[in-house]
Amino acid sequence: MDEIAALAPSYGGYSYERLEREQPPQWPCPNQEHAGTPILHVGKFSRGERALFKPSDYVPSAELPDEEYPLIFSTGRILYQYHTRTMTGKRKRSTVLRAGLLWKLIRLMRPNMTLRTAVG
Repeated sequence: MDEIAALAPSYGGYSYERLEREQPPQWPCPNQEHAGTPILHVGKFSRGERALFKPSDYVPSAELPDEEYPLIFSTGRILYQYHTRTMTGKRKRSTVLRAGLLWKLIRLMRPNMTLRTAVG
């Protein structure tokens, strides 16, 4: 963790010992005494009163659904768990329920598929 902190000082408060000992503090956490940052921007942004937004061009998906693979799989991010699930990731039940619903959807679309063929 020291190597990471040397390159990115906002991670200076993290160590393997601390991660094992306590609930990891919210990033950024610049040193071992820092309690973490529950709210990153209060009153203003690090660059001033306003945030900087930059538009990006739309890039279509390289792989679209077809008859052989009729589903689009994502990284698992959903609206209410965006980023690192720091707010809702503590709830195992919601993750398990979504995994179960996904498997039911796959079975509806591909009745002969087994878990072994689904994961490789």
